[in-house]
Parts: sequence; structure tokens; C-alpha cells
Amino acid sequence: MTRSTAAYKEAISAVGNTIEVLLFKLTGDQLYGINVFKVKEVLPCPPLNSIPNSDDSVPGCAHIRGQTIPVIDLAQAAGMGELTDLEDRFLIVTEYSRSIQGFLVYSVDRIVTLQWSDLSKAPAGVGEDNYLTAVAKIDEKLVEIMDVEKVLDEVNPVDEEIQEDIVPDEIMHEEHDRKLMIIDDSAVARKQIKRVADKMNIESVQAINGQDALDYLTKQAADGHNLNQEIYAVVCDIEMPGMDGYTFATKAKADERFNQIPILLHSSLGGVLNEELVKKSGANQFLAKFEPNELAKWISTQVVARGGTVEEA
Repeated sequence: MTRSTAAYKEAISAVGNTIEVLLFKLTGDQLYGINVFKVKEVLPCPPLNSIPNSDDSVPGCAHIRGQTIPVIDLAQAAGMGELTDLEDRFLIVTEYSRSIQGFLVYSVDRIVTLQWSDLSKAPAGVGEDNYLTAVAKIDEKLVEIMDVEKVLDEVNPVDEEIQEDIVPDEIMHEEHDRKLMIIDDSAVARKQIKRVADKMNIESVQAINGQDALDYLTKQAADGHNLNQEIYAVVCDIEMPGMDGYTFATKAKADERFNQIPILLHSSLGGVLNEELVKKSGANQFLAKFEPNELAKWISTQVVARGGTVEEA
């Protein structure tokens, strides 16, 4: 099964309301899911070549269509035990955060189309060590949407260092009176963005989805806060349960109490699909996850444009 460019374009009009989820199993009968837009293809697991000194959850690499990609045993990475009989297992080839990798799974079920409103945030009490971003009920069964970004961060951590010449010293050492708003359903992604803001000496406020963020902004505005002057910018994920990033951007830009705040849609999705929907939603820009230098540069630009003390030469 492969995903064509035409299929992505055809889905543009529906993305603001629906999400296609690929269902699969790791162990037992529990169903898990990931966003189809991140899936390049699904195929029986090919022969793997071992990678010296790799993480325990990486059984090897596969050669697929002229490209060598790392393969991650998703069950083992999530603490469920190592998959065996690999010739009977399946490989989900994905593109996340500018990299291509294969996720080894026990079996693949089917693709379902859900409303974003069908997804609920992970249940309270599961703790930060879980690998869930959302849950949904399908055919009376609970499906767990996996936080793949958390898996990738643990297997192959992202370099979060910012180059010295990216952010002017004045911004790094300024006492900022405005904040950065971070919206993402992945705890790992929120922490990554927050660490960039922290290094720039900018305080941040976080929300777990678009509705959570909109509720915060609405309440703050009702309490008399001038949010257009109190928030430098918003860095917002796209695929989130409850309210996605496109919908959040559209609603935020329609409210004069905070419609001057620049919005960056920040996602592991990429390509023409996002660029077209960014314009449609009213967001200011799209940036593929996660490149700390590019993110820091964009934030710096907003600081200067919105009244920071740094002036361009």
C-alpha cells in the first residue's frame, strides 16, 4: 500500500475536519493508530541488516526502493517486548520530523476516517511515561493513538542545541515581558519547543490542543489581558485531538482580541498539503518539526517585529 501525492491533495478540503488513521496491532488484540498522512507505505517486513551499536529497539535497517532506512520495533520501544518471527510481521514506512523510518508491527488492520472530535486526549492518570496522544472508540473498541514523537525521541534524541549566530545576544539576555504559546498534544514536542524558548530567555505557556489554547486565550482576554501585546507568537502543532491546528488558527485569527499574534504551524507533516492549508487557515507560516535553529530564528524574527529591543542592522 502506498500513498500518492494526488491522494494528499484530494484530502486537503477534509483535513480540517477529519483524520485518517492506520490501525495496527503490537501484541494481543489491542488496536493502535497513527496518522495516515505520515505513512508512506505498508509492506511485509523485508530482510533486515543489523546496525552496530544501535538501540535495543532497532533490529536493523531495510533497503526499500533504493533507500536504506532504520527499522524500529514499535512494541519493544513502547516497553511491550520484542517482536519475533519477523518474516510474518509488517513494516509501516513513515516520515516524521524530516526523517524516514520503518516501524515494525505485529499486524496491520485497516484505515479508518475519524472526525477530529472523535479523538479524546489520553486518560488522566496514565502518567508521562505512556506513549499515547489520544484515544478513540471504533466499533466499540478503544483505539490508542501512539505518540510516535516520544518513541523517536527516546530511540534517536534530537540535537536541541542552537547555533550561536542564530539568535542575537540582545534577545538571549533580554528580560522579556511577553510569552511564547506552545500548543501540542505530544509532551515530548512541548518540551522540545519549551527548551528552545528557555534558551532564548522567553517564558512559555502550554496547551495540549487547539481547544485548550483557545479556552486559555478567551479567558485571559475576558479577564482584561491585552494578549496581542502579551504574547510574542504561537507555535502550534497541526494534528491534535479535540481541535487541530488549522481550526485553531482560523478561530484565533477571527478574534480581534488576539488575532495579531503570529501563528506558526509546526508539524511533522510536510509538503504542499500543509502550505495550502496554512494559507487557508490564516496562520502566518509552516515549519516542519523539529529543527531548533529554524524555530529559534523564526521566534527571533517575531520578537524583533513585535517590539523586542533588538533592531536589525
